[in-house]
Amino acid sequence: MQTAIDISDKLVTMRAGLSLGEAEVLKSLLEANGVPVFLTAGHMAGLNYAVTTDLQVRVVDKVRADGLLNHVEAFPAPSKPTTNVDIETMCPTCGSFHLRPVVGAMNTAIPFLRIHASPSDRWFECYECGARFQDRLERFSSLGVALAWGAVLGAATLGVIWLLTWLSL
Repeated sequence: MQTAIDISDKLVTMRAGLSLGEAEVLKSLLEANGVPVFLTAGHMAGLNYAVTTDLQVRVVDKVRADGLLNHVEAFPAPSKPTTNVDIETMCPTCGSFHLRPVVGAMNTAIPFLRIHASPSDRWFECYECGARFQDRLERFSSLGVALAWGAVLGAATLGVIWLLTWLSL
């Protein structure tokens, strides 16, 4: 038996990349005005502050939720970049060139561990999706790593063959 999916059951993301506290404040605002809200990764965001959550509402409630959220100024967008960002640098998550450099202490996925970003480290935050990333070259060449692993595994295989041959004598 096939069931029809009603368009009113589909969810649309209203705000992305929120901390759990910000998401809960916006959720209470919307639910107080009769708009049901769903938070993605809400429980994980509560366990680890580096995890972000998205605020979603039903498609039929999008216009009403958008009207309510447009009046919220508690969570301002990041300020515009004060230094020039190379045009070659783009967000690996969404491909946007709208970036700002990040300098100072940054949260990590490990609770209570923060790293310090200096201008020479080239950390950026994307205005479009909120992702933070470091623009750097890879430390290892993939061909060199592949050849090294091939040599190690080949030597191990030859060692096992030699051992089996020696034991069979």
